[in-house]
Amino acid sequence: SCRYCKRRARTRRPAIGLWNLARFAEALVPLIGVRGAEAELEKYQTLFVDETESSMQRKLGLLSWTGEDDKLVQSFLDQMRE
Repeated sequence: SCRYCKRRARTRRPAIGLWNLARFAEALVPLIGVRGAEAELEKYQTLFVDETESSMQRKLGLLSWTGEDDKLVQSFLDQMRE
């Protein structure tokens, strides 16, 4: 498999994960209701962002995460793609 394909798949993971969980949540609606399913999907999105930030913080050696770090990480990822 090509390196480009792997990188592209990596950038789509959040959306793919959310889509998969949404399908699973649809199956659980009779048990947990629509509001329960939506609440769990929101938790996933928040948790995914938090874990991604934490992972990048460790990888880049940042002591804490600030709003400006989003730009730093995006620049870092862009450089790696080139």
